[in-house]
Amino acid sequence: MFAGTFASRALRRRPPSVPRMVPPPQRSQETPLAIGLRNLKKGEFERAIARFQALIASGDPQADAARGWMVVALLGQGHRSIAEDELAKLASDDLDNELLYDLGCAAEGAGLTRQALQVFSRIYLRNVSYRDVGRRIKKLETPMDDTTRTGLDPDLEAERMPRRYTGLALLSRGGMGVILTALDRDLNRKVAIKLPNIVQIFDAQREPVPFFTMEFIEGQSLDRALKASPGIDLRAALSIGRQIALAVECLHSKSILHRDIKPENVIVQRTGLVKLVDFGLALSEEWGRITQPQTVLGTPRYMAPEVIGGAAPDTRADIFSLGVVLFELLSARHPFEGTGMFPQLSVTAPPLKTVSSGTPRSLSYLVDACIDRDPDVRPASASRVAQLLTAELARAGGVPL
Repeated sequence: MFAGTFASRALRRRPPSVPRMVPPPQRSQETPLAIGLRNLKKGEFERAIARFQALIASGDPQADAARGWMVVALLGQGHRSIAEDELAKLASDDLDNELLYDLGCAAEGAGLTRQALQVFSRIYLRNVSYRDVGRRIKKLETPMDDTTRTGLDPDLEAERMPRRYTGLALLSRGGMGVILTALDRDLNRKVAIKLPNIVQIFDAQREPVPFFTMEFIEGQSLDRALKASPGIDLRAALSIGRQIALAVECLHSKSILHRDIKPENVIVQRTGLVKLVDFGLALSEEWGRITQPQTVLGTPRYMAPEVIGGAAPDTRADIFSLGVVLFELLSARHPFEGTGMFPQLSVTAPPLKTVSSGTPRSLSYLVDACIDRDPDVRPASASRVAQLLTAELARAGGVPL
């Protein structure tokens, strides 16, 4: 009786209340591959490579795509031999045309003609009218001398440099060569030595190794400055932009194209003085006109659409790149935000005024014109851009340096 009563009470007892579970916050649905592509598009090559390597090592279903994009990132960093090895492991049959196209463009830009032909041919066999692969294949099948690359080893070359330069050390290594720092005994100052020789600044020699020495600049790249403080005020942005335009004007007055204008190649010194650096891709404008269309070289997100399409570069291509930098300076964002390596081919940039409300309308018109897809719409010269930026700086109460 007692046991039965206890049991019936137990049956009637309400179960303890269960605390209400609050669902965890939703995490981003962005896949590791998408994150790696975002890093790649921003030019964050090391981060992108790390993402892609992790996907490959994990045996993820997207491992083949990750390897393809990793090759693009490796070529972007100048790691040509490593990229070639990874490219040989790639199963291109499983990759979509968009990835193959960007991979082919990257290989072409790095001078890997045979590999670029193979990649573009794979697309052509699937779709003969895909973008401009037919024209690219025809161009790649035409023999062209490639004198832009050397097999220089910085460690070996340092030992062969003239005795005038002491204390050599590697400063940076990129796709177009290496940069060493040294003490120039004749000038009694620290210099940067870039290999191979491009233009004479302080000194240049051909033997026993081609090189030139240039001014060593203390400062911070504009890329780092923008990341550290995205909201640069209008006067500072105008001052920096004006000085870049003046530097480009100086080059163009000597019939030289820079071809790689981007925040990483702009150094801002503590005094506010700005210097445009890295002439590894610089080209005589006359040479660009009289030769066949050049191999696509440069940083994808800053290249003019017509150059990506294979047209010979001219001053308007540099003005486009300058315009992209100006847009970033004034809005803290890139004007062409889209997928793929060359979003400027398919994405229309928003008017600067719509994403940077504090920008004067006249300044917005100038920058919008600089990044227009039609080269004829862009300002006629870097000199004109510099003049207009000088006027905008004066209106903003700034003083030119």
